[in-house]
Amino acid sequence: MNFKIIKNLFSFLFISIRKFVYFLLYFLHLLKGEKKNRIIALCYHGVGSQGDYYSLRKSKFIKQLKYLVENYKALSLGDVGNIVDGDKKINKNSFVLTFDDGYRGLLNIKEEIKKLNIKPIIFVLASPDKVDREELANNEIFLSNDDIRVLLADGWGLGCHGMKHKNLFSLNDCELKEEIEKAREILQKEFNVDVESYAYPKGRYNKKIIKIVKDAGFKMAFSMDDGFISSDIDFFNIPRIGINGSHNFIEFKSTLNEGNMMVRKFIKSIFKKIL
Repeated sequence: MNFKIIKNLFSFLFISIRKFVYFLLYFLHLLKGEKKNRIIALCYHGVGSQGDYYSLRKSKFIKQLKYLVENYKALSLGDVGNIVDGDKKINKNSFVLTFDDGYRGLLNIKEEIKKLNIKPIIFVLASPDKVDREELANNEIFLSNDDIRVLLADGWGLGCHGMKHKNLFSLNDCELKEEIEKAREILQKEFNVDVESYAYPKGRYNKKIIKIVKDAGFKMAFSMDDGFISSDIDFFNIPRIGINGSHNFIEFKSTLNEGNMMVRKFIKSIFKKIL
């Protein structure tokens, strides 16, 4: 049995087990009821016509978006900063929509997002032409700088995702400063905006990386640690929930509840210890 078959079998088993767990957690959540005034941040990557693990089909994404708008209030990048700082309170369950990497397929859904009055945050790369494709694991086309300006004109918030999407754990101090600090300088100069937020590529961070992010001038950073946003959290570990193309609609709704987040956190902690 070759490696590809083993990998596909493992993927099938993992997704099958996950579906069962998510269904169970979702129905337990329905019985327990929704808690009030919770804030979640969702992390997407691409939206396209074909759809794959990281790129959702447009129809699937729009269905999720409509569910969010019907049940939550949309927040902007500025709202997040004010909430974490304790300057803003909410009186309804709310969500923040974020996109990592900056793929051109986002142009296909910008009008729908605009109609729903959502102001997403897009975390882009400063040097997408030199991106580490092996680390990124896809060949998707990136937004051009003019494309990004179009989104900013629609009220999207701009964040930094590094220079080339490098594995931060594999870089020395000088390389980390190049990947993080230099990226912020380039984006600010190119788009003439103050880039205050950073998203750790693949959610990888440690104390050294956090210090370099702080020293680079960022005021907040987003991880992939599942959880709710509140004034009690660390400015440099704002949790997000990752949504990908393998989630069906009930699984998507299940990812938004507390029990699911606890399970995901537990699994991620195990993998961190192993890796």
